Amino acid sequence: MGKFKSEALAVRLSRQFNRPIAYSVYPYDSEMIGAEFGSGMYSRLSQGIIIGCVDGPAGRQAIAHGFHHNNWWIDAGNGYSSGQVLIGNVSNPKQMETAFEDVYQQVANLPMPSLQLPSLLAPVTVAPNIPMDCAEAVSEDEQNPVINQAMAMLVLQIIHKLLLHELTWMGVYIDLDAGSMQYVPAEPEVVARMLGMKVESLIMRGCSKGAYMRLPRR
Repeated sequence: MGKFKSEALAVRLSRQFNRPIAYSVYPYDSEMIGAEFGSGMYSRLSQGIIIGCVDGPAGRQAIAHGFHHNNWWIDAGNGYSSGQVLIGNVSNPKQMETAFEDVYQQVANLPMPSLQLPSLLAPVTVAPNIPMDCAEAVSEDEQNPVINQAMAMLVLQIIHKLLLHELTWMGVYIDLDAGSMQYVPAEPEVVARMLGMKVESLIMRGCSKGAYMRLPRR
């Protein structure tokens, strides 16, 4: 209570793992990535993972507009009892050409969340009476009491499989009321339908590009 979520989380992680954890309570600014803050403090993220758990389109717009191609963007969003987690690293469909390796069965690029689901950046047409964060929404019965935990577990699973080079899908949709979970496979046929491209243009028939993190194809 009385703290920003980023501050509370950084304090808990620092205490648990006994190491300094940096945080910011200011709006997301892509210019801060790789910036120096003096006294030996700077943000090191030239090629990494950005996890978006924001409450509306404004935060996603900030991430999308300042996105660096070398990073992976994982975005989690949910309603009362359903939601989705999407992962991608390119904002322009042209960058998807030859993204799928035919020889090594790996994926170098994927459409970033706002390209997979453009409505993520759409402004809210009807503003709520009182804007609420996730915890407040749960207490006011505006969200299922376990949806946030379910979304967090999906994000962690995606990161875990990504780092192990075992992630074979680029999105997952969950509905707690229906008891359903649907995965979107990271396959050229799926991306081609999504972006209106030819499957052949997405496949590279040659050697690896040597990307930092890749997704294996099923």
